[in-house]
Amino acid sequence: MSSMVRDMLPFQFEAKNLARFVGYTYMGQAISHGPHAPVVLIKANRQQPLVILDAEIFIKLCKEAYGGRK
Repeated sequence: MSSMVRDMLPFQFEAKNLARFVGYTYMGQAISHGPHAPVVLIKANRQQPLVILDAEIFIKLCKEAYGGRK
């Protein structure tokens, strides 16, 4: 990321491109539950919970939360 973007967003990103990921099945289930933005919460034994969120929704939220900051 550029230093400007890094300064604006307080996140450390790690991107992966996988041929198969079960999270998409869970996301499909979340989508089927209703009209609101789908979010998947996952947790493995002795691990911190994680959130799976559609990237477009994440970017929109970031723009709303951090877009006006300098």
